[in-house]
Amino acid sequence: EEPALTLAPLLQDTRTDAMRLAWETDGALAWHHVDFGQSGEGLSERFARVRTLVVDDTHHVHVADLTGLREDTAYDYRVDSGGTQSDTLGFRTAPGPDSSVRLAWLADNQEGWERFRVHLEHIAARRPDLMVVPGDIVQEASNLEEWREWWWGSLVDADGFGSTTPVVV
Repeated sequence: EEPALTLAPLLQDTRTDAMRLAWETDGALAWHHVDFGQSGEGLSERFARVRTLVVDDTHHVHVADLTGLREDTAYDYRVDSGGTQSDTLGFRTAPGPDSSVRLAWLADNQEGWERFRVHLEHIAARRPDLMVVPGDIVQEASNLEEWREWWWGSLVDADGFGSTTPVVV
């Protein structure tokens, strides 16, 4: 049986020539890969070197480090786990050292996921190139539901913000 996509892709890093993304499924017995290409040119490339982290029997996190990308370039991508696919999404690689960057900084999500989502809506409206979060992401580090609801779920549910804007912790 094909695994279900339980959390949409989250961009976790950005470099001028690479992008790290992760997604979650409810099973790992499938071939996982990322189809991607420069925006507007179709998903002509396939990246299949995906690491899978088993959190428990129904939470499997898949991580792909797309490499060999071009500096300051827009890409479209779609994750695929055994035929279960995400929507086609997009990201931009980091610009070179002499370019400006729109940066968002957010720390200490003490007010819960509802307030975090409000903050994300305001941040997303400013269209940053990158969001940096220095810590205090959840209250209980061992609580999987807090990670899923307060962090990852909030980031990708906020109009796909975390699926299109890299978030560095």
